[in-house]
Amino acid sequence: MSYDIMVIGGGAAGLMAACTAADSGKEVILLEANDSLGKKILSTGNGRCNFTNDYMGEECFRTDSDHQKMKHILESFSKDDTLAFFEKMGVCPKIRFGTGYYPLSMQASQVRDAFCYAVKKRNITVVTNFKCKTITQHASGYKAVSEEGKSFTGTKCIIATGGLAAPKSGSDGAMFHFLKASGFKTKDVVPALVPLKCKENFFKKLQGVRWESQVSYKNAEGRCISNQGELQFTKEGISGIPVFQISRFIAKDLLRKKSCEVQIDLYPDFSQETLQKLLEMRFYEEGWYKTNREALVGLMHDKLIDVILQEAGIPSEQMASSISEGQLRSIIRLCKKFTVTVTDTKGFEFSQTTAGGIDLSSVSSELEYVGYPGLYFAGEILDVDGICGGYNLQWAWASGYMTGRSASDER
Repeated sequence: MSYDIMVIGGGAAGLMAACTAADSGKEVILLEANDSLGKKILSTGNGRCNFTNDYMGEECFRTDSDHQKMKHILESFSKDDTLAFFEKMGVCPKIRFGTGYYPLSMQASQVRDAFCYAVKKRNITVVTNFKCKTITQHASGYKAVSEEGKSFTGTKCIIATGGLAAPKSGSDGAMFHFLKASGFKTKDVVPALVPLKCKENFFKKLQGVRWESQVSYKNAEGRCISNQGELQFTKEGISGIPVFQISRFIAKDLLRKKSCEVQIDLYPDFSQETLQKLLEMRFYEEGWYKTNREALVGLMHDKLIDVILQEAGIPSEQMASSISEGQLRSIIRLCKKFTVTVTDTKGFEFSQTTAGGIDLSSVSSELEYVGYPGLYFAGEILDVDGICGGYNLQWAWASGYMTGRSASDER
């Protein structure tokens, strides 16, 4: 049997595309590689599903191809449209942690379940365990063939198979690699929203420390990207939301074999002058009965104290009052510009999304691939990624809606 619209990929974007197409009265089939729909949704927002955000600044989304096209897609289905769609599905929204929208239940599983009910309500045909191997164009549309040789056809086809992030959820990148090998125009893919590995040998000492910091990186083009939040030190390097927010830029430069240094301001709420006065009081006024290490107690984490003094070359048991001005400046420099060298990311296995994908310049404003009438792309497989905060899911909803609506148009 041939369907009006064949959606490949039953994740966030594919579910939205299938529901939107079915709402137009089309016969829709949804092909999913996993044994159930929406598996990756379950892990979003740490299992709570931050499905959109009240703040929708343009800087929250990134692409290396066509910014205007990305903006157009996002404007076609706003966060207000997302909220209305979710409420219609029975998912009551709730703002948490600033401006992020979550389901009232704070359960990602209920978002997935609501989509499954929506699919059932619309009589969408669902085929699970369909690991798509090839997609070919023929006279009546497109044909998808699985690894086992099973096939389905559709007059129009929407590819929403995800990127390469979190392969255990089913996003193994097989379709992306097939498309790239078939000549589709792509941008290099790298892990995004991912922890970073660093070369310095003090990270095992810092493992487990969480510290409010501003993390900054100047990329190969000279652009400075920074973010403030809770930094997490791991045995291999750095993690946490401020690291995730800038990681895609570092991953791109690592791919180009560029040297990558990250500067960490351990005291972003203190000016250098304020910090200097505070340290002078601790060392010069109160340091007559304290060691250098003891002078820093109450100002920073114990593990940080040891590493800061070690990197500054200052004996920890030396009396604080005898510290030189040069040594004090070294401590201040390390507190405000703690520099680490990134050697790698933790890879797609530990990333939340993919940066790169199908080049936006190769698709129309409706996400139809140029030269392939009736073939559309939605979600993470496209060259768009967002920062933490529900932005990657908002891209999935917006691009899924656009492709579902566009594929339903009679042309």
